Amino acid sequence: RVKHSVVNIMRRLNPIVMVDEAHNGRNDNGEDVLRRVGASCVIEFTATPTQDMNVLYHVSAAQLKAEDMIKLPIVLQEHTRGWEDAVRDAVLTRQKLEALAANEADYVRPIMLLQAEADHKDKPQAMTVDKLKAHLIAAHGIAAGEIALATGEYKGLAGIDLMSRSCGIRFVITVQALREGWDCPFAYVLCSVQQIASRSGIEQLLGRVLRMPYAARRSVPELNLAYAHVVSPHVSAAAHELVQLMVGKMGYNALEANQFFQPPAQLEMGQTGDEFSLDLKPQPAPALPVIELALASAPDLTGLSAEECASLEVKTVNETTVVRLRGEVSEAVLAAVVKRSGNKAAQLMAQEKLVRHNQQVRSLQTPSLNGTAFAPLPQLCVWQQGDLVLLERESLSELVQWSLHGADASLPAFNAPTQDKVLELDIDGASQKMRYGVSYAQQIELNDVPSDASDVDIAYRMEPYVAENDIPPAELAGYLLRVVQGLLARGFKPTALLRNHYPLVQALKARLKLLREQAIAAGGQAILFADAAGAVHASFDYAFTFEASKYPASSFYEGAYRFSKHYFAVPADLKSTGEEFDCAVTIDTHPKVKHWIRNLVRTPFAFRLPTESGHYAYPDFVCELMDGRHLVVEYKGGHLRDGTDAKHKEAVGRLWAAKSGGRCLFLMATDAGSHAKNLSVVQQIDAVIA
Repeated sequence: RVKHSVVNIMRRLNPIVMVDEAHNGRNDNGEDVLRRVGASCVIEFTATPTQDMNVLYHVSAAQLKAEDMIKLPIVLQEHTRGWEDAVRDAVLTRQKLEALAANEADYVRPIMLLQAEADHKDKPQAMTVDKLKAHLIAAHGIAAGEIALATGEYKGLAGIDLMSRSCGIRFVITVQALREGWDCPFAYVLCSVQQIASRSGIEQLLGRVLRMPYAARRSVPELNLAYAHVVSPHVSAAAHELVQLMVGKMGYNALEANQFFQPPAQLEMGQTGDEFSLDLKPQPAPALPVIELALASAPDLTGLSAEECASLEVKTVNETTVVRLRGEVSEAVLAAVVKRSGNKAAQLMAQEKLVRHNQQVRSLQTPSLNGTAFAPLPQLCVWQQGDLVLLERESLSELVQWSLHGADASLPAFNAPTQDKVLELDIDGASQKMRYGVSYAQQIELNDVPSDASDVDIAYRMEPYVAENDIPPAELAGYLLRVVQGLLARGFKPTALLRNHYPLVQALKARLKLLREQAIAAGGQAILFADAAGAVHASFDYAFTFEASKYPASSFYEGAYRFSKHYFAVPADLKSTGEEFDCAVTIDTHPKVKHWIRNLVRTPFAFRLPTESGHYAYPDFVCELMDGRHLVVEYKGGHLRDGTDAKHKEAVGRLWAAKSGGRCLFLMATDAGSHAKNLSVVQQIDAVIA
């Protein structure tokens, strides 16, 4: 006999199941539940995807940072002399941040998260939660009321609003991870007294300090960063471990994670007598970042050049051979170091660390991270009644001054939905039990019920749902009345229009959008290309600037070729083969290109040009040339070169270049076989530059 249960009801429905914090459900119990409810589809949400998850959509850290949702980079300070140093400097960091937060318009009270060690009987020297709290009070004068304990045993955060001005908590001590869903954007400083290599729960804690207060960029630059103080035996060992965590357990891209951490040298700490001072203002980044590795024996330097030998230093620390490498590690040095790292597992680990070190070195050398600005680009504007107006979708709509007077008021897309399925409930004659099923009896046709609503009443009811800023109310009211009268003439009854209010509104919105786009396409063509009295200009009054800290790509190039002139560390949304890749390599190697950007699409952080239809064209590549000019390149393969989209982009690109006074160039590049003069891409670039 089938049980009457929620599980069986669910199984009959074959539900779509959405699982939050899905990484916690990857076990026998979780999978058994999904089988028992007969899930037809399982959609999982998680910030820490596992290797076997089928990731359908991923939001990159670069996108989150560009939307001011997270604090990046993380200022990482490694402490090789013990946990007391880590705690001391973390306390100073939080103290300095609170002083800076006093200058913020929004209320911000920086909070420090401390990861203590677990209390084990066989490890009496462990720095437990209680010991760490006592240390904060005794050594740093922290009031007990400013400290909360959050562990399985202590529930110090229960019922407390950490964002409240009346809350005095500034320190939260935990051991593993804070509970799922814990969210306090005031968390700024992470301090771990555990060896970072233990990784216990630190991926969760690290994620807690990344949230940006109020999801808005802070006016004080130091409050846009996160801070971590960790105990580590060697310089850069902690950074490597944290990068591994962010890639392996937190779902971050490896190329992104390598750029997350500012080198420790960017924190300047000093001591005057018994008082410590902390200057969080970024110092010039070291030209040559350093990495230290423990080896089984000293590397063989035979065959290395003098420059390569000078880039490394071998020393003995506590009877252990340690190699210290500065700057980018050459292939020969990498091989020599890896060979003396120990067994095969140790060699693989050493190679991985050195590869990531090299990635970080290269990232720090990119223009966007070394302080080089990408020159601003002019944007298309138009003179309107003595004012210079930026040409965008909204301004084009206003400039065209489209009207609904005389517009087609038919609504062919609207048809009243068919009658909903009706169920019939009755007593079964044989069993005398209540039964139900689909009714096949004649139903009351509700659309035919008479109504006192007039055509004006129906139009008036729809008006608030379709009103737009660029349509005068009186004009809209007249158009809606004509639409309603047309529908009544088609045979719709007033009651049918009232009952189907929502489908009617949706059809009206779609119709108004189409009429607007048609009007803008006609008027935009005249505004852009008729150019009455030279009204269109490419003006620096509305200059577009690429922000060095914002490149919100969803995916990054992962090929073997190393781009040397890209403004950001890695180009976005670029495959490692194909015609667009070949074009990118040509640009990267061109002697007259200073640096370039693989342009993004559909984001305010990308360079775009307005088309006459009211949409935008996003060129593929934006280059700054050695002579100060800009070259914008749109690449189209031969099969797309003569398409409508290509023609629109080329027309507005050439207009923008022509109106720039010789400061900007535009090229619609294609393969040599499709080019009118059989020119290669590099020849096409040479021609437009010349």
